[in-house]
Amino acid sequence: NIFNFRSVYLDAALLQKINDQTNIVDLVSEYVELTKAGKNLKGLCPFHQEKTPSFFVSPEKNIAKCMSCQTGGQPITFYKEIKGISFQEAANELAIRAGIIIEDVKKDPLDHIYKMFDETIKFYQFSLMKTEDGAHALSYLKNRAVKDETIQSYQLGYAPKKSNALYSLLRDKKYDVSDMLNYGLIRQSEEGTYYDLFLDKIIFPIHNEKGLVVGLSGRSLKKDDAVKYINSPESKIFKKSNLIYHLYQALPSIRKQKRIILTEGYMDVIAMDQAGFNETVATMGTSLTKEHVSLLSQITDNIILAYDGDQAGNQATLKAIEAFNKTKVKLDVLIFPEQLDPDEFIKKHGIQALKNHIEHHLKDPFDYRYDMYKHNRDLKNSHDMVAFKDDIIKMIKDADPSVQALYKERLAIELNIDASLIQVKSKNTPSLQLKKKETKKALPNRYFLSEVGLIIAMMQDKKYAIKASNELSNNHFADS
Repeated sequence: NIFNFRSVYLDAALLQKINDQTNIVDLVSEYVELTKAGKNLKGLCPFHQEKTPSFFVSPEKNIAKCMSCQTGGQPITFYKEIKGISFQEAANELAIRAGIIIEDVKKDPLDHIYKMFDETIKFYQFSLMKTEDGAHALSYLKNRAVKDETIQSYQLGYAPKKSNALYSLLRDKKYDVSDMLNYGLIRQSEEGTYYDLFLDKIIFPIHNEKGLVVGLSGRSLKKDDAVKYINSPESKIFKKSNLIYHLYQALPSIRKQKRIILTEGYMDVIAMDQAGFNETVATMGTSLTKEHVSLLSQITDNIILAYDGDQAGNQATLKAIEAFNKTKVKLDVLIFPEQLDPDEFIKKHGIQALKNHIEHHLKDPFDYRYDMYKHNRDLKNSHDMVAFKDDIIKMIKDADPSVQALYKERLAIELNIDASLIQVKSKNTPSLQLKKKETKKALPNRYFLSEVGLIIAMMQDKKYAIKASNELSNNHFADS
């Protein structure tokens, strides 16, 4: 009855204590909308798609389980499944939440790095909220309609103009200069002096899947700066291709809403969150990678692309559609008019308009691409017409036959041509054609009786069989 946790043995009594001191209703309510069902509560299962609630929570037994897929159990088990982490990690995190101290837990070898980032974030938060130097940064956020509670929950900060403010703080707190350099908080000049990487910038902390700060992104406050954002350099813990902004914080809402809204920018995430769409996340100034796609696909089956409405945003949307093409994700595209981004749309049209826009103006990837390929093309021009037709054929070549039929018909009407002229060759279609069966030249029926007579003679006398075998071939026989 012992359980090995990071080289620490947790006995069954301690595990039971963690479960007992974790309120299952409070825990599950972070991820599932629950309603009363007698003495229990029920909701839609967060582990599989369903329309009729089959996920039940029993306050009396302190368990939560789906009666359909059978996933769930006591608090540690439920938390392990919902977070996609190990049993050990789930037990540890719930112990911390419950205020239970686990003695002699083996420390993460990078624990001092995470603490260094925590000190950095606290310093930048203080600089934003409590210093004269940070007043213009705070004013900028207020003008962007960022609320005080949002500043706190997102741990937004400000990197001062003073070139070595952070370096001096961390040095005084006995952090190694090599760690500051390796994890991109400071740089070294040719003269050997140290200076902060982020200067006069609004700071956005980047969290990993455990909620730990692993890197930073700084936004310039100068209008004439060619580069708006700079990020921490790649390190052992910070790899942009594997990280999604706001994913850790959004997980409870993603589980409840059963979808992710994917945007391009940090301010878009914040604006969408403040509008009530906490399931919004973003990539960090980089194209969607296969690692991003894999990560997001494991979390949900439904994703809405809500990229900027300008040309760059449209191109990014087309690339994202291609990236998700081989997954089973149900992908929808939200198009913002007037070349607006999500943040700008909310400010111009309001939260209710955004809700209506999401409810009524989602497009599937085929419909979206059809319109994009048609845009700015003169279909009376032969070059544009052929290019448009080729784009649509390429788009549907591996689609479901019913989708192919729909867009072939739509394209035929658009181009005023016969649908039979639109040939779609799927790459899944074998390129080798089956060889046609050669048809034998039929002999007149009057020879049929002669064949029968010859066969009888061959069966009765061996010499006739040998003679026929030597002198006749298949071509001498008629088909029966």
